Formats: sequence, structure tokens, C-alpha cells
Amino acid sequence: VVAGRGSSAATFADTFACDIHADLSALLRQVDALIVAVPPAIVLDIVEQIARCGTPCLAEKPVAVTRSDWGRLGRLADSRIPVVAPFNRRYATHTRWAARELARGAIGTVTEVDAVWVGPFRDRFAPDAPTYRATAGSRHGVLLDSGSHALDLLSLLLGDLSLELEDVDLLQNASGAEVAARLDIDRKSTRLNSSHLGI
Repeated sequence: VVAGRGSSAATFADTFACDIHADLSALLRQVDALIVAVPPAIVLDIVEQIARCGTPCLAEKPVAVTRSDWGRLGRLADSRIPVVAPFNRRYATHTRWAARELARGAIGTVTEVDAVWVGPFRDRFAPDAPTYRATAGSRHGVLLDSGSHALDLLSLLLGDLSLELEDVDLLQNASGAEVAARLDIDRKSTRLNSSHLGI
């Protein structure tokens, strides 16, 4: 394990009986594969470093929050490096069933989607939260945290998505992190209401 804080590394190492390495370079010399479980703001930096070595990794939520990040993510995808990005909700039994039934036409034509995600987002992004989310600011919050999963599910269920954002309503906390969001998205003739990523 490598962690930004020594206390985090020690706790993880004690729990899972593993070694602590001083930095990523030291770790990369000793492993066959990695799991990258870090805050979204630094995941691309780490995956790019791993990609240069060609080490297979599972990278938790490598998503783009800026145009620059979008380019970096595109280059990583084009490089065909051995990286898996786990959007874990796509593996649920009911999700896989729905995708299969939609693909074979058993459900019919999808004309509108309402995706409602509810969670304790204010608490997760509160200044006293016990995770990195306590320091989250602008362009971080519910859209990145859960919205990326919602869009991944829509992509899985409806196929390749070419989306146009119609309307956005965000509620931010004092640090600028989104704690609630409503998005109206248009996909050609299908209207998708990814709404109420709420409190």
C-alpha cells in the first residue's frame, strides 16, 4: 500500500496484512497489478504513472472534471493500457437483466428515463466528514460521486450515448461541492431525466 498520509497507510496495512511503500515508484517495482482507490482529483495522475510502466490496474472512477482531464482520459483510453474502471452498479443482477432484456427488444422502445438517486450527500461532503470528501470543492460532489454511476448505467442500458445537456440545477455546500443536482439530458429522440441526485 501507498497512501498520502502515513496513518491511512498504517491502518490499511494492519487491516489487510500488507507492506507499506514509500511512494508509487517503489511499489511499481514489486507488484504485478494494482488497485487505485484515491480521491478523483488525483486518480488520473496516478493512472498515467502506472500506464507508463504497463502495470495492470483497477482504477476507481477515473472521470474527467475539466476539458484538460477529458483529453487525458481520452489519451489513456486510446493507449489501450490494461486498466479496468469499475462502475460497480453495472454488475448488479437486476441491472444485467434489464440490459439483456432491452438489448433483445423484450421491454420495448425506451422513450423516457427518470433516474433518481438519493443519499446522504450533505453529510458525505460536510466539513467534518471522515473521508477526502470533507475537502471537496467546486466540480466535485454528487455529480462526480454518484452522477458518474448514473450515466454509466444509462450507457449500459441504452447503448452508446451522445448526450446534450438541456438544463442543470445544482445545490452546493459552502465549499462549492455539489450536494444535490437535477439534470435534464437529451439523447436524440430519447429524453433522459437524470433527476434528483438529492439530499
